[in-house]
Amino acid sequence: MSIVEEFARKSRELDAAPRRDGRDDGEEHVVVGNSVDPALAETKLSGSTLYRGRVLNLRVDGVRLPSGKRTNREVVEHAPAVGILAENDRGEILLIEQYRYPVGEVLLEVPAGIMEPDELPLETARRELQEEIGFDAEHFDEMCRFYTSPGFSDEVLILFHATGLFPSSLAPDFDETIRVVPVSVRELPDLLCQGRIKDGKTLVALCRFLCRTTACQTGAETEAGTGC
Repeated sequence: MSIVEEFARKSRELDAAPRRDGRDDGEEHVVVGNSVDPALAETKLSGSTLYRGRVLNLRVDGVRLPSGKRTNREVVEHAPAVGILAENDRGEILLIEQYRYPVGEVLLEVPAGIMEPDELPLETARRELQEEIGFDAEHFDEMCRFYTSPGFSDEVLILFHATGLFPSSLAPDFDETIRVVPVSVRELPDLLCQGRIKDGKTLVALCRFLCRTTACQTGAETEAGTGC
């Protein structure tokens, strides 16, 4: 088993979810598996929600640092989200282009979306794939989970690799204008090296995909019968 494959296996074990994340609101939250070192942990002393929106909430917490000093932390509460790296049978990754208002640019991304309160990650992945590119998939393999911006947000993003695509459409969101862009797997390294991918989740998804693909190819060359 290669280093990359071993890391992926351990990541899947750690990231088995949903699990409780230590909050006291009585709800289940999707979290990334990890331990907390008491010597580094900060203790919440107070909290005040300044804004509640459709996509996110903003709160300010008073915390005690490991040194004993006190400070404030601005926290964006965000529902978990999923991203889908969709690979068709022609060796293409189906990316999408859409205008992102906060940065004022059209970005090249993997299909993605926010989990609804009653959805599991896989259900969200299937719905978003049908809404954004008009396909469903026979196979969804969870690639990894990560925090998008842990310095100020609790958002967890779950990435899936979807294969066995077949046409299946759902009505798109009214506020999204999307163009599907098929990209050959062979073109991905150049796409990354040229800096054409500026979206974080897409960078993670493509790099993870290429690492796994390379690990499988190396394993096949050095150890007969090794599978991905």
